[in-house]
Amino acid sequence: MSWLLDDALLIGVPLLSVVLVALVIPACMALRGNWRSWTVAPPAIPRLKHRPTTYFSFSLLCSALVLLTVMPSLVFEALNMEEARVLMWTVPFWTAMAPLMLSIAWWPACLGPKWCRQWRAAGGNRKVLPWRREDIAAAMALPDGRRKDKILRNIEVSKSFVELALGQAARHGGAHLSSGLRS
Repeated sequence: MSWLLDDALLIGVPLLSVVLVALVIPACMALRGNWRSWTVAPPAIPRLKHRPTTYFSFSLLCSALVLLTVMPSLVFEALNMEEARVLMWTVPFWTAMAPLMLSIAWWPACLGPKWCRQWRAAGGNRKVLPWRREDIAAAMALPDGRRKDKILRNIEVSKSFVELALGQAARHGGAHLSSGLRS
């Protein structure tokens, strides 16, 4: 029974489970379209200001997949099954890590949700609102509650990010300022 008291099981599995949930919930919200402000948010690293951020939700989901492949290795570690633990860090880990590395730099548009494909078709940059008028009207028509409040708050945050990007483009001589708030 001493394997039950192993640090890998007592600390590792619960900690990784919390991190897994913390990755999956925002990724699902982003892919469902309830959270879109990440597409137009200013970059955390100023040097990346010209890079698109349309891969963020996919990176979160791929990170969760990597953690999911790592979790069994903690059990194998506790059971002193070294060969099984090493196996988990080879094929399954790298099979999950490849999409994660890809998602950091690029993600095929065809694998994105419908709202993201529409946003990319409309320009897909920080100067284009990721919410169409139809999306905003649908959000306004939702029954009152937390979901509606969160979506409407996200629409407002998205608008402020787009206005910020348009303002910066105007200061730096950017063209096509009218393309920001699309219909």
